[in-house]
Amino acid sequence: TPGMTIFFPAFGVNAQTPTEVQQKIAHDTSPIILVKAGFPPTLIVHGDKDKLVPVQQAHKIDAAFAAANVVHKLVIVPGGGHDLVTMLGGVAATLDWFSTNLPSTKN
Repeated sequence: TPGMTIFFPAFGVNAQTPTEVQQKIAHDTSPIILVKAGFPPTLIVHGDKDKLVPVQQAHKIDAAFAAANVVHKLVIVPGGGHDLVTMLGGVAATLDWFSTNLPSTKN
């Protein structure tokens, strides 16, 4: 997406980098390729108005976690973008997630 060009330098990519090289870098750095059985419980919080990372990406990784039988949850924040609205909209779900899915450190 055009909004992603600001991240190109971090990956050694520029406007002249061939498309196939850009695609390989995108594939190799995508978190979805790391999903496999045994992956730790994972919470995904995503805004439905995110213009940087389309919400379809959250649904794709959600499906990958399901296929790998990983304990996970997808929370879609209505009106949220790639921003504080989404983060704050997911706070309650995050607190609940951690209290349910992280081991207790109580003695």
